[in-house]
Order: sequence, then C-alpha cells, then structure tokens
Amino acid sequence: MNKPVKANPLSKTRALLSLEQFLPFRINHLGGRISCSLSHIYSQEFGISIPEWRILIWLNARETLTAKEICKLSNMDKAKVSRAVHRLADQDYLLRIRDEEDQRTVFLSLSEQGHQLLDKLIPRALNWESELVAGLSAQEYRDLFNIMLKLEQQLDRINACEEQPPAKS
Repeated sequence: MNKPVKANPLSKTRALLSLEQFLPFRINHLGGRISCSLSHIYSQEFGISIPEWRILIWLNARETLTAKEICKLSNMDKAKVSRAVHRLADQDYLLRIRDEEDQRTVFLSLSEQGHQLLDKLIPRALNWESELVAGLSAQEYRDLFNIMLKLEQQLDRINACEEQPPAKS
C-alpha cells in the first residue's frame, strides 16, 4: 500500500499570496497602467515613446546627463536608453556633447527643439495628472506622496535592488 503524500509546506504559503493584496504587484500594475495611459498623450500627439519621454523629462529636470546616469535615474536598461537617445538626436530633440577630457563620455542635453516640444507636452501631461488624481482629496494626495517616500526610504534601508539590473518596460 502506498503512503499518503504529505502536502508541500510551501504550498500553503503560496496559496496565501493574493496578487490583489500583494503590494509589489499592485504598485507595478498601477505604474504600468499609469505609464500606458499617459503615453497616449505623448505617443499619439507628439510621436514620442515611453523611453524617449523619460529621457526628455530627466534632461528637463537635470539639464545635462550621460546615458549611464539616465539608465540609473529612469530604471531603464542601456540598450533601451541608447535606442531612445539615437531617435531623439535624429529628431533634433537633444544634443550630444563629448567630454573634452574623456572622449568616451557623452553629455546629453535638450536642444531648442526639445525645449519647444516639452513646452507643449508638459502642460498636457500635467492636465492628465490632474484628471488622474481628481478623485483624491488634498490630504490623500499628500498622504500618497508621503507613503511613497517612506517606501523608498525603506528600500534604501534594506538595500533592495541597488545592484539589480533595471526593470524591462
């Protein structure tokens, strides 16, 4: 006669994980939906991809960055950033300037056309954001940002993802 098979102790743990209640899944899912929805504005109206948008916005915020810095700030991989930088440069939205001391280093910044594009695009993105958060009170909006800040600080404390490759999007 065969012995009864014991249940795998991990199966109970796995059964308790509900994606709808698992914070990393919910944040990732929400972030993906937000990114996709916002991308309709800049892709359909301005012909800009998600990686291109992220690069333009980071250059607008920081003025000058290297591709390596953009990879780290935007959590995009090197190949994706490289392709997007080439497309943006081909469309004259950004400038590439070689470092005089280290010719391997290329600094990126917005061109005049890049600034003009963002002058049109940013107000549309801000209007979209206002529509997104219209259902939140001012206090809920502040609480949301405070909670996100606390989670980021906790990630810094537990050293999560510091040496991990950027997520694919």
